Amino acid sequence: MKSYVVLDDLSLDSLYAYGFDASLTFTFSLLHAFQCSLQYKKEQFFIQVFDQEGEEYYPFYVTDALGTFVGELKEEVQKRIEDIIEKCRNKNKLCEEILSYVKEVYGVLPKFPFSNDNISMTLTNEKNKWFGLIMKVKATSLEIKSDQIIDILNIKCNPDKIQKLVDNKRFFKAYHMNKKYWLTILLNNQISFLEIKELLDDSYHLIS
Repeated sequence: MKSYVVLDDLSLDSLYAYGFDASLTFTFSLLHAFQCSLQYKKEQFFIQVFDQEGEEYYPFYVTDALGTFVGELKEEVQKRIEDIIEKCRNKNKLCEEILSYVKEVYGVLPKFPFSNDNISMTLTNEKNKWFGLIMKVKATSLEIKSDQIIDILNIKCNPDKIQKLVDNKRFFKAYHMNKKYWLTILLNNQISFLEIKELLDDSYHLIS
């Protein structure tokens, strides 16, 4: 059995609609009549692969297993997991709460400053200085071992506070920004909006 950590919050209703059963298990066909079983439990997919005879296919679980066939199986399972996450993920409530908060408290609406990118949003004060940047990036950009696309927030922060906060789970050294003065927050269900709100306020006042 192999596990795959899911960084996003998945909707159970969407998983059932996708085809998962009451135990949150989904089985689908692979190449050459192989079968894959995915069970969603504790924010992970537990993966089992079986050959044509119904026997568990152990080479699939070996990280550095060689061979075109094993590689094709892994790629097929990976694509299926990505499809499930894309179709069953809950809309990021933290992003919505952040945008609602800065609009209500600071009168700030997000801007989309990058050409050919209608996803990344900057939060700026009246002098057009950034105090926040919301983006979607590959998890590997934060050295997280996952092929998922994740939501992050970059904020300005006191250097001493950055050193105390960075844990490489929720808080990271800034992605594509000055790592001494900026902090990256992973926007998933491991962090509360209250924590983010306090850091957003700090960021806003630091650039004022």
